This record gives sequence, C-alpha cells and structure tokens, in this order.
Amino acid sequence: TEAQTYCRQTYADLATIGNKEQNDQLLDTITSNGQSSEVWMGLYSTIDWRWSDGFSGVGANYSNWRHGQPNFHSAHEFCVLATSVWYDVLCSAKRCFVCYNGSQLDPNVFFVNSYETWPVAQKYCRENYVDLVTVTNIKVVEKINSETGGSKVWIGLHRAPNFFWSDGSNFTFNNWDSVANKLNSMKVICAVTSSTMGGKWKFLSCEEKLPFVCYSIPHG
Repeated sequence: TEAQTYCRQTYADLATIGNKEQNDQLLDTITSNGQSSEVWMGLYSTIDWRWSDGFSGVGANYSNWRHGQPNFHSAHEFCVLATSVWYDVLCSAKRCFVCYNGSQLDPNVFFVNSYETWPVAQKYCRENYVDLVTVTNIKVVEKINSETGGSKVWIGLHRAPNFFWSDGSNFTFNNWDSVANKLNSMKVICAVTSSTMGGKWKFLSCEEKLPFVCYSIPHG
C-alpha cells in the first residue's frame, strides 16, 4: 500500500503488465537498475474461500488444511480436495467427489465414484442432491472418510481467481512462476517479479517491504 500510494502521487500507479512486451520492459527496468531483489508491481489477489452451496453460518470457516496448504501452486489452484486433510488443486483435475443432502451441520453424505472436474462434480451434486458437501466440523470429516475409504475427493470449498491490477486494468496477461504461493490465512496477496525469476511472477504477503516499479502516462 505504501508503494501504491507513492506511485499514485508521483507517477500514474504501480506497474500494470498487459502483454509480453510490457513484461520484458519491466524486466529490463529492474535489471538495468541492478536490482536483484523481488519488486512489487500493481497486481494483487483477494482470497475468499466459499462453499458451493453458499453456506456462511456457524462452521462455515471450519478448515482442515494439510501442513503447507493451501499453497496456490503456479497461481492456478482454486478448488479443494479432501482426505483426512485438505489440498488446494487445479479445478480441472478429475477426481471422485462427495455430495450431500440434509443440513450442513449434520449432512447425509454420498460418495460418487466417478472421476470428474470440480465444475462437473458441482453440477452433478446440484442435480441429484443438494450440492457438493460443505464441511463444518470434524464429524462431517469422519462421515466423508468412512464413505470414501480415505481417497481424495472434491468437496464444496472453492474460490474465484480475483486477480486485480491496482489501476483497474482488466487482467488479461500473466507470467506465473511454477512455485508455491503460501496463502496461510491472508485475505490479500500481492505480486512480485525479479530478474532472478527471469521476469516470472509470484505472490507474497503485501506487508513485506520491497522496492517497486511504477508507470507513468507519456505526454505528447
């Protein structure tokens, strides 16, 4: 936020990257300044986990992440697989899944032994049951495990990509590094790049103190 304020007061905003040419220019800028540390640009993402059925009551914030998860690998993982613990993974992965009927706090759970992507699993559950299972407490975890025998299954937890540029530009181009982006319990994460990453992008806590790149509107 300090970098954002400075760029807005002095130039136009933190750097926005809309294509490969602009990303190359960004890389040239930091390299020619001899800057080897990570630098902020104008990209950020909001982390908003939601249940497929929209549940937001008591137990909606229950979580059961494996140590080191969610790790948002390559900035591509927006859906959740569960065993006794949870993993964030690509929504396009094909896995079996668990639907539910009844209440979220004490659901009847149904294991569907068919390998589907998360959106297909969601559609199937909504057409045949209430929805993909919502997990609000340890009892629901135990019910799921006794149904699935401990195999990895889709549950209803997911989130939208929510990628935003500081200056309000549409998010059309990306250059993600294939690394883990530890989310922990952060609500917002901010993007960095560096010459050592070859201009690839990843996310860090927005609270870090780093150099940054602004852009200005050319006159004339």
